[in-house]
Amino acid sequence: MVMTRRRTGYAGLPHPDNWHVEPSFQHGRQHLTPGTPIKIRGERGVFIFQRHVITEPRDRRRRRAEWIDVIGGTPGVVMYRSFRPERIGRVLRRRPVKTVR
Repeated sequence: MVMTRRRTGYAGLPHPDNWHVEPSFQHGRQHLTPGTPIKIRGERGVFIFQRHVITEPRDRRRRRAEWIDVIGGTPGVVMYRSFRPERIGRVLRRRPVKTVR
């Protein structure tokens, strides 16, 4: 009997030590969690929030960087994109999932 290796889920690429990755983000009074649909100012389409990232500078000449990672875009085109948090235009309501019988 041959033992096969059990597959594990994709955990993503490891991020650098100076990155602080958070799965949620507070935008005004609204709390964004992975899967929350949002609109981005200056971009077409709806994007789905994934994570919030803050980087600490490695030396004193650089500044702290902050962005959100999203998936989405125009209908029919799905891309993985990153935006500054101040570009969040509107947080949309989640649509209830329809079950197929």
